[in-house]
Amino acid sequence: MEDFLFHQYGGLAPSDLGDPARHFLGNAAPEHRHAPNDATAVLGCLCGIWECWPLFTRITAAPGSVTWSAFRQPHRPARGYLAIGPFVFPRPVYEDALAHVVHLAEDPLTAPPPPGTAGRA
Repeated sequence: MEDFLFHQYGGLAPSDLGDPARHFLGNAAPEHRHAPNDATAVLGCLCGIWECWPLFTRITAAPGSVTWSAFRQPHRPARGYLAIGPFVFPRPVYEDALAHVVHLAEDPLTAPPPPGTAGRA
């Protein structure tokens, strides 16, 4: 499934999200929601325009946890929900990750390996 996601989707630009904490706690701006399914965009199109090929999930924030479930691709409604998740995160850890976002200079999945590490498993 990870390979499927890697080849189908890209990240969301911080400039597209508004308030990332609000977004990833399930209270995204209306343009990032799929109202019929009460879902939030969590990945976008590889082209950089997230709306081309978004991946939506229902984000349920409870006092002790945050759950991502009911993943779907809205441009292919006949497929229904994708066989991904649900994923349950401890809310304190989840909120800490949102508060301390690591900004990478380049995508670690496409960057060349550091010198001297090629061929290591």
